Formats: sequence, structure tokens, C-alpha cells
Amino acid sequence: MAERLERPNGRMLILMTAATIGFGLLQGARLVDVNFGPYSASPLALWGLAVDGAVFLAVAALSYAGKIEGWRSLFLAGAVSSAAYVFMAAFAPDDMAMLALMQTFAGLGWSLNILCWMTVFVSYRSRYALPMIAVGYVINVCVQPLSSMLVPYDKAFLVAMLFVSIVLLRICLASNEFVALSMRETLIPRTSLSEAFSRTRRAVAGACVFSLVCGFVIQSDLSMRAMGYSQTDTTAGIALVVAVAMTIVLIVFRVDKADLDYAFPIASVFIASAVLVRSTGIFDPSVAGSLMTVTLISFYVLLWLMLVSEARERMLPPFLLLGAALGVARLSIAAGRGAFVVLRDFGIAIDGLVDVVALWALVAASSLISFAYLKASSRYRQEERLAECGSAGVGQILSTAKEARMECAVSNGVQEPLVACGSSRQALGSCSSHDLPAGSCGRDMGFESMDAELKRIPESAFEKNATAFDEAARRFAFSQRETQVMREYAAGRSARYIAEWCMLSEHTVKTHIRRAYAKAGVHSRQEFLDAIERVESDLLHRGR
Repeated sequence: MAERLERPNGRMLILMTAATIGFGLLQGARLVDVNFGPYSASPLALWGLAVDGAVFLAVAALSYAGKIEGWRSLFLAGAVSSAAYVFMAAFAPDDMAMLALMQTFAGLGWSLNILCWMTVFVSYRSRYALPMIAVGYVINVCVQPLSSMLVPYDKAFLVAMLFVSIVLLRICLASNEFVALSMRETLIPRTSLSEAFSRTRRAVAGACVFSLVCGFVIQSDLSMRAMGYSQTDTTAGIALVVAVAMTIVLIVFRVDKADLDYAFPIASVFIASAVLVRSTGIFDPSVAGSLMTVTLISFYVLLWLMLVSEARERMLPPFLLLGAALGVARLSIAAGRGAFVVLRDFGIAIDGLVDVVALWALVAASSLISFAYLKASSRYRQEERLAECGSAGVGQILSTAKEARMECAVSNGVQEPLVACGSSRQALGSCSSHDLPAGSCGRDMGFESMDAELKRIPESAFEKNATAFDEAARRFAFSQRETQVMREYAAGRSARYIAEWCMLSEHTVKTHIRRAYAKAGVHSRQEFLDAIERVESDLLHRGR
């Protein structure tokens, strides 16, 4: 295994720079693309957004079911779709069927490329990944003013940005395993699984509400005022200030875990302010539009920061969280724009109602999200009070685990917890997941002397067991997901536990176990453990 990096070396710095630039160019190209996106006035832009959101949700569902484990098929499909979109956009087809096909390719290309970038950033430690995303945000918002100063907007500029971004994405994905091995670290989740689910649900709810409101207002501006404020220098200037401030905070405070709960009230205030500016008429409506656009983009960046840190901390499939959240957000924007079109077509007088509807939707949504947050916080505080059981709790067990030098084995960019040995391994796994109160973990599972038991195990026992399992997984040609599932299964955990921890369906976990059994030529957990012991004996016999 590669040694843990205290500071990125030369190759790592090059990869980090390539990832940051490539991600920023992709987002910038999407922002200035007049044929597709939340701010496009194209006749079938809603169809493209719907395809975009549906692809995100479909990939998340396939990842949950264990059908997608690697990035290669997604990258290839994204690159081909982007090329097809660019080719069709160059000829500007007038036929509605061809326009619909062009928007379909656009939705496929943008969403799949974004998901592949998610795979890249999850491989980095959050301390590095979060500032990289923020700097990518800076590059994103600088694309439009730079393009207007250097060259007038044309399709060649968009094609160039997309081409460079996809090339850099391929380079980063090819080096993803190297990055993951170099950036390995022992991660103990800071929150319970139920708390992580609760936070993710609030993030998805917030993305849904803010996207719905912004989509409604954007469509009203496009339909009634023919405003295109997303590509203006005002929008870029406001966004640049926000992006730089966000980057400075992440670097100075060395943030390694983002909490989106703080973003909900801030985003609500800014969007409400933008709506009020529109209604008062003090400023030009385009200023309000720029403020709302910046708020929505910044909220998405915060969503990225939270989901990247959450996915890395909990060793989740890279496509799952972001696919679900962005899928809901894209569909919500399309729904908001579509709602305005429907109301307009029915002849409802909407001009004076846009601001009122938007404000009340924000008030109702923010109240519900705040109530859910307070309720969840109250429950967590009760759990923490129950967990105050003395010095024999989680903290002591985790410190012992660190003394035992437990590492995280990494397979193809996804971290996997080390399988220790025997009963200590099971108790440690249950405590580290925080599914049980701190003081009760050892007693409930019958391991009151966990600390002493771990201290009696030689340090080499942990390393030897991990080496044996890794060698067994290599010999049996386990896939990435089979390796992760069988590592937990060999530790004595149930299929239901593994399904909840890895965010997979229980049926999917059992399918992985059956396939692994077939590859290893065994029929039970005990036979599988015996096979690992035989591999360990072979390693010892060879002097390893």
C-alpha cells in the first residue's frame, strides 16, 4: 500500500489542479450555454432539464441496486452524448423532433459528466476536495466575463471548454485509484446513520424548494420580460465575490465536513431579498435576477460540499447522494418553469402574483425544514445524553483502534473498513457506526473488556488479516462492491446491517454475497473464513 501523504506531492498537485480546472470549465460551459440549462429560453429547455434530472435519479437508483460500480461506462456515455449534443447544436436544427433529441443528448452529457467528477472529488480527502470545488466555482463564474472580454460568445468557445473539461476528466479518472490510495485515512463517522439520512433528506428538500421557486421566477422573467440575466457581468461579479469568500473560509478554517443546515436560512433570506427587490422596483429587475441566480448556484455548491464529505466519510457509492439530490433539483427547476407556463396558458393573471407565490413558498418550505431540523436536533441531544456512560465508551474504543493502527483499505477509489478479527472486530464496527449509545455498545454485545482485548492483540494481527483478505479478494477476482460487502460480511455483520451501512438494498447485498461465494467456491460464511485462513497460511509460508 502507498504511504499516507502528509502533503500532496508534485503528481498530486498536478492532478488536483487538473481536477479543479476541468470541473470549473464544465460548470462554466453549462452556465453560458444558451441552448440548455435552467436559464435557457430554448423551446424544449424544459425537456432537457427533465432528462437531466431523470438521468441523475436513474444513476442513483442503479448505484443503490449495485448495478453501477465503476466510472468507465458513465464516462463513455457522457462523452459521446456531449459530442452528439455539440454536433447537433452546431447545425441548430429547426425541427421539433431534432430539437428534442438535441436536448436529450445535452441532459445525458451534462449529468453523466457531473457524476464522474463526483467520483474524482470523493477520492480526495475532504480537506483538499472542498477547497478544490470552491476554486472550481470561482473558475465557473469567471468564464462568462472572460469570454466576453477575449472573444465574443460563439459555439467554438463552448466546444473548446467542453473538450478540455472532458480530457481533464479522463486523466483524473485514470489516476483515481492512485489518488484514493494516497489519500487513505481512517474515518470514523461523526454522526449516526439516522442523522446522516435526516440531514440528506433536508438537503434534498431544500434543493427541491429553492429550485422550484427559482424555476418559477426564471420562467416569468423569460416569458414576460425576455430577461437573460444568467450570462450578465452583474451575475458574474456577485458570484465571484461569493465564490472567493467561500474559498477563503474553506482554506483558512481547513474545513473537512460541510453542514448544509446552515445554508438553508441564508439561502432563504437571499432569495426572498431578490424577490422583494423585484417587487419594489428600486433596482432593475435584472439585479434581482442576478442575485437569485447566484444564490441558487451557491446553494448547489454547498450541496456538493456536503455530499462529497458525507460520501467519503461513510464510504458510500459516489453516485448515490449527488444523483438523488441533483436529480430532484433539476426536476424541480423544470417543474417550476412548467408551472408558470401552465398558469400562463390558462390565462391566469400572473404578473402581480409571481412575487407573492415565491415568497409564500419560501416561507412555508423554510418553516418546514427548520421544524424538521429542530425535531432532529432534539432527538440527537437525547441520544447524546443516553450515551454519556463513562470512560469505557466509544472514545476509548476508538483511541485503542488508532493505537492498533487500523487503516482503511481502498479499492478503485472507494474506501473500505479494515476487517479486524474475532469478536473485537464486531464490537468495534458497531461502535464506530454510532448505531448504539457509547457506553452500551460493549455491554450489549458482551464485550465489556473490549479495550483490554484489543490491547492484547499484536499490531501485526490487524495488518496480517487485512493483507490476507486483500489477497483473497484478488485471487477470487471480486469486484469492487463484492470486496466491500464481503469484507463486512466476513466481520460477522448481517446482510441488513451491510445494506443500511452501504446504502444498498438487502437483495443487492445478498446477490453480491452469492456471487462472491461462487467465485470463491464456498457455500457459507465459515467456509469463506476458512478460505481466507488458507490464503493467510500461504502468505506466511512464502515469508510474508
